Amino acid sequence: MTPTRPSTKRIVATITTLLALNGLFIWAFFWQLGRALGGNGLSWAYVVEWPVFCCYAVWFAYCDLTGRDGRRRLPRRTCATDEDEATADDLSAYNAYLASLHDRGPTLLAGEDSNP
Repeated sequence: MTPTRPSTKRIVATITTLLALNGLFIWAFFWQLGRALGGNGLSWAYVVEWPVFCCYAVWFAYCDLTGRDGRRRLPRRTCATDEDEATADDLSAYNAYLASLHDRGPTLLAGEDSNP
């Protein structure tokens, strides 16, 4: 599936939103940096957090404009192979094996001798 090109209106809206958010994030970074340098220890966590938000906003805008949704898809199988399909003989042999297990009765508890 090839992504389609977004409309000009969507491109302008995405970039405008990105610039506004990143401007807010940069302002918050410098505000928290000033508080952290002033002695507020908790603000150091926010000093790291705001640039991460900036990067995430850029990544989100990139994915929005290129049509990527971030999910990886496994390729679909087109046809079944011989290994995937059980033959009637294999199935009847397996059913006979299950019947023999059923006829033996319940299995012994661990630690007991299971050899007759």
